[in-house]
Amino acid sequence: MADNFISRALDGFIGRLASAMMDQTRKQFIESIVERRAYRQGWQRESLKVKANQSNDNVTLNLIGKAVDQSLSMLFGESLAVDLGGVGDDADPQLWLNNAWKANRGEVLLRRLGMMGADAGICYAKIIPNAKQLMGVDYPRLIALDPLYMEVYTEPSDYEKVMRYVYEYATEDPETQKEVKYKQVFTLEDGSWVIRDYQTEPGTSKYELINEENYTAANGVDFSPVLNWQNLPSVAGIEGKPDVTGDIIQLQDKINYAASNINKIIRLNAHPRWYATGFGSGQLATINWGPEEMLKLPNDSQVGSAEMSSELEGSREWVKWLTQSLYSLMRSVDVSTVNDKLGQLTNFGVRMLYQDALGKNNDKRDLYGEAIEELSRRMLKIGGVYSESLEPIRVVWPEPLPSDEKEGIKAIAKDLDYGLVSAQTASGKRGYDWSVEQERIADEQAAEGNVGDEILRLFETGRGA
Repeated sequence: MADNFISRALDGFIGRLASAMMDQTRKQFIESIVERRAYRQGWQRESLKVKANQSNDNVTLNLIGKAVDQSLSMLFGESLAVDLGGVGDDADPQLWLNNAWKANRGEVLLRRLGMMGADAGICYAKIIPNAKQLMGVDYPRLIALDPLYMEVYTEPSDYEKVMRYVYEYATEDPETQKEVKYKQVFTLEDGSWVIRDYQTEPGTSKYELINEENYTAANGVDFSPVLNWQNLPSVAGIEGKPDVTGDIIQLQDKINYAASNINKIIRLNAHPRWYATGFGSGQLATINWGPEEMLKLPNDSQVGSAEMSSELEGSREWVKWLTQSLYSLMRSVDVSTVNDKLGQLTNFGVRMLYQDALGKNNDKRDLYGEAIEELSRRMLKIGGVYSESLEPIRVVWPEPLPSDEKEGIKAIAKDLDYGLVSAQTASGKRGYDWSVEQERIADEQAAEGNVGDEILRLFETGRGA
């Protein structure tokens, strides 16, 4: 049975699971996704119990969400592009593909898929032909399917060969306020992919077929309408490894617990607790002593304040150590630990600092890159734009780390001096368009020559003095 936290988390997500007859393995997989997603979004278990009419001292430091966001920013950056082989940037197929990704808000879509992969370890994208428009042109639509509601069936001896996808969820009918279930089944039948849509009447559980389509025949393609890929490599089966795992969730709970206790200690000791001695046993009482009042006490009485006998430095160091451990397990970097050294780090030093994060980023590039290339290929085929001459299709990844520009310029200059690279290659590394810059340089040189000729002519005619 799912604990109360998971049940509440599941209720908090849009839509509900439709199948009540799922097996225990499937149920545990779903519950694990729900828990990971809740923690990534910052909805985490409270460490301290809160009584009625009592201050809530619980603190949530959502380091899991921060580490996942950092990983996705490194992966997708700000300028990810898909390049077609054998054609220029202004060729019609390249422009068509660029617009297809733009119509699907590619950067946002990929980050959503990355979040789902971080939770579930697997990503699903569905392609609907001619369902997006940009500047009057139809493009395929890409939809990120939530792994929470997807069940996939593979060849028993080959988990990479998918035979059927089942996407099933339940929601509330807006008119009757009763539950309605939806199911879309993608099945490979005799070499063709067939899509069947099912739906229940409000408040019932019996599915009725409402639509059927042979996707392969209708679109003249040989691929599935759904593409799946792993988030991180795994040998467990079709599902890959998520970013958020059980050991990381335990660490997050320990961090929240330690931070919450520190918060409670500070609250309880934020103001001094005054006491007075020298009274008889029958005189014990609480005295109201305002800041503008004078306290009159018997002879031999003393007034003092109860203060903490120790500092919180040890507790803060414990939170810091747990934080560093969490970032380490997530193969991420806690930049706050090197803030005082950032100005001293060279490009090599930064790469060493991010060595493990870069390794994880490269793992994701292999998997997400292959998926982006395949999605691009499928969109081109659906749009009737694809040809073998466009291969290889490849993702042009942005630089994942910031770098010292001066240091980079010096390195390129040395390569030029040693004859290791051409001027054109160096120009490309600096982000310049070689053909454009060559044309501009030639124009400037021609203009300078014209000015020189005019000056000589003036001198020769005696008007240049």
